[in-house]
Amino acid sequence: MEIQIPEAAAREWCTTELVTLEREQPVPGGTLRIVLEKDYACLAPRNEEDESDNYPHPDRASGKTC
Repeated sequence: MEIQIPEAAAREWCTTELVTLEREQPVPGGTLRIVLEKDYACLAPRNEEDESDNYPHPDRASGKTC
């Protein structure tokens, strides 16, 4: 599946604290709801998970672990 996002919306999403992009697309028989969210790095380390391309967690400096 490919989701195309207008450039201005993509730039805003990538460079701000905006977490979710959400739109609805009409389809035969109803509506398809499309939700795209940023993937934040976990606050607690996970040994088997590659988070190298995740966004920094907004609470990383708070000392929280969950």
